[in-house]
Amino acid sequence: MKIHYKKSDTFIPEWNDNKKLPKEEQIKFHHRFLTTEERKKYIYWEDYTEGQMTILSALAVAEKLSQAEQESALSKDDRRYVQDSKGIALAIITKVENLSLVGEDGKETKIADIATFYKGIDAYTNLRAELENYCLSVSARADTKN
Repeated sequence: MKIHYKKSDTFIPEWNDNKKLPKEEQIKFHHRFLTTEERKKYIYWEDYTEGQMTILSALAVAEKLSQAEQESALSKDDRRYVQDSKGIALAIITKVENLSLVGEDGKETKIADIATFYKGIDAYTNLRAELENYCLSVSARADTKN
């Protein structure tokens, strides 16, 4: 069986009727896909802390529990689900196309990379939200047809 997959893709947001513009004028975010191991850095369960030790560390020291036993001993109230959407965006966006920010002074700043995008963040919070939601959900697509 041959598995075909893409290493990268392009996201075209709907923000501000972007998709209604001619293709050559649309804002585009080029990105790569996170590996499974990379994804674990940005989406994970985190233990609440108590002082210098996390609840899990305290349980491990007191009870000498294995990792699986520690995790099952915690209730949902002791943990929270972390989704670092900005971290994922910074990790996967390789290029930004057709986006500029014009200040009150009329000076235009071309936004060609994700770091510059985040510097002007107050100007387009809804675009940021759309991009980050996309980044949280996107994963490499494999075609497993024979």
